[in-house]
Amino acid sequence: MAKRSQRLRRQRRIERMKTREQEAKMTKVVEDNSVVLERMKSVSSSCDTILQTIDNIKTTTEPTNAAIIEPQFVSVEPVPELEEEGPAETQDLKKMTKKELLSLASEIGCNVRRNSSKATIIRAIIAAQ
Repeated sequence: MAKRSQRLRRQRRIERMKTREQEAKMTKVVEDNSVVLERMKSVSSSCDTILQTIDNIKTTTEPTNAAIIEPQFVSVEPVPELEEEGPAETQDLKKMTKKELLSLASEIGCNVRRNSSKATIIRAIIAAQ
């Protein structure tokens, strides 16, 4: 009987500790959110002041053509060319029947058996081209 009551008291104590921890986490989250909100307010107000000063500068000075400088990019490497023929061909080959693939393979001169799968026939055709 004593062991059972000790076990029950221990379980209650553990449950109370867990609820306290959860409450502490909840208050911490609320505090963290309030801190973040305050930071956001201060940043937005500072951004507003910066934007207002920029607007004031724009209205006081007229932009001239000499002041506007377009960026120039110098490329050292050649522009890569994309090959779009590969995936389109494989999609077309996948749409074909096995009989059509076998006839195409024989026209190209691929050494493919009749009992090969469509995937192997397609790989052999692509390799031959």
